[in-house]
Amino acid sequence: MANPKRYTDDCALGPFSTKSQKTLSYIFSPTLWTPLLFLLMAAPPSPSSVSAELRTSGEEAVPTEVIGTLGGFMTLPLNISVGTEIEHVAWNGPQKTLALASPAGAVIILDKSYQSRLSISSQSYSLNISKLTPKDEGLYRAQINRKNSNITIEERFVLHIYEQLQKPRVTVKHTMSESTSCNLTLVCSVERAEKSVLYSWTWVDTHSFKSFESSTLTISWMPCDPDVAYTCTAKNPVSQSTSSPIHAQQFCADLRASRGRTVGETVVGTLGESVTLSLTVPVSRDIEKVVWMFNTSIISKDWREPAIAGPLMKSKEPGKDRVWVSDQDYTLKISQLKMEDTGPYNAYLCLNTPRLTSTQHFTLRVYRRLKKPEITWIPGPSDDSICRVTLMCSVEDSGDDVTYRWTFLQKGAVASQEGSLLNVSWRSSEYHPNFTCTAMNPISNSSWQFLSGNICPGPSRSMKHWIILFLITVVLLCFGFSGWCIWKQKRQCSAPAFNSSQVEAPADLSGQDASSSEERQFIHSVLLCTETPTGGTTTATE
Repeated sequence: MANPKRYTDDCALGPFSTKSQKTLSYIFSPTLWTPLLFLLMAAPPSPSSVSAELRTSGEEAVPTEVIGTLGGFMTLPLNISVGTEIEHVAWNGPQKTLALASPAGAVIILDKSYQSRLSISSQSYSLNISKLTPKDEGLYRAQINRKNSNITIEERFVLHIYEQLQKPRVTVKHTMSESTSCNLTLVCSVERAEKSVLYSWTWVDTHSFKSFESSTLTISWMPCDPDVAYTCTAKNPVSQSTSSPIHAQQFCADLRASRGRTVGETVVGTLGESVTLSLTVPVSRDIEKVVWMFNTSIISKDWREPAIAGPLMKSKEPGKDRVWVSDQDYTLKISQLKMEDTGPYNAYLCLNTPRLTSTQHFTLRVYRRLKKPEITWIPGPSDDSICRVTLMCSVEDSGDDVTYRWTFLQKGAVASQEGSLLNVSWRSSEYHPNFTCTAMNPISNSSWQFLSGNICPGPSRSMKHWIILFLITVVLLCFGFSGWCIWKQKRQCSAPAFNSSQVEAPADLSGQDASSSEERQFIHSVLLCTETPTGGTTTATE
């Protein structure tokens, strides 16, 4: 609880105010003044009793300030001396009477909305309220009636309720000047904080601590400036909260990246391999450090110090950073290239004498080595003599800057290429053409050949051609069969010629009356072989 503060308040009295104003006239009546004077002289009152009597007389009407936390617990303490006999104590809230307490410990809660949240101490009659809400804020009055006294003592309190502050949120508004400076406006705020919140900014600049009392802070940052962390602190009477550190260079690097400028030297790298961005260092210049900037990542290299990489370029494994800056010429080397490394890189050379900044720009492009292309086709409208088709060439995970080239050797084919598409047509009577697609990017190329034999039917032959081919086949078969027959007959006639002597012998034998059937058959065959072309025959001599 904070230290009590007092201020004057002219609020009207509650339900017991009429009675106190009546008793006020009796205090100064002549009949009561003399006995009261003797009582005061006989026994000196306690300081608490004196202060209570002064409050009833209206000479000190300053309420006590009490601080409470939203959802928390608070106590409004009464300073009643030990041994004071109390008849009852009435507590009044901001809007109505809350409760009535008696010496026996009995408490009557008059406002039922406080039934589970309100309690009164049996010894001091202090008021306790839990689970504080914004409606509990306001003026509270305790009216104390003592036994054997016509005086009502009143204590007044003012309750202020504050919420526990959440973590401050910082909104950054940044602009880039025509030079290399970046102007930032940092605005600190706390959600649902409605009153009594004080904001302050703190940072460390060149080993000195600085602060600024305001919710808004404006700064200017340049790449060669140190990386300063700015922190906002929000306070109210019950809590204090601090924001996460804000680094100016992070937002300024992001602002430069959002511009998307692709100026300077273009460097090509291969995915998974290494690339080097070489600087042109001025001769006879005292270089303090070099700052490489890429998107929201900054790689800073001080003289004779190791390079410090930003979160996007830093490896998750210790000792295996992908970024390295040369100690000699401040050249930037990036290993194990990723596709995310593509973009603009800016190098700032910070010079000591004079205090200047030299800037060099690079654009890094990372490409994959191309895989084998794939060719698909879509048939087009065709007739009996012309075949039309559209060929599509593609490469898996090709990335950007991929070009395609089609080549084919068939004469008479008509083709038109639009990037990876090839529209081609040829006559069906001709042989099928073969096509080759070549995919190329700045670091590699890959080809694939497509055979078009299955797209359109082959060359068609006319009916006349088939008829001529059939007739030639029949003629060849007839000549072959006739030659075979002649050859067979000549073979049969050659057998009697070798046995002519045996044929003449039976003719000279006139004395024999009969011959065997085999002999007659043999003679008959000989006669057949000696037939003349005119149909005449030679007769055997009897």
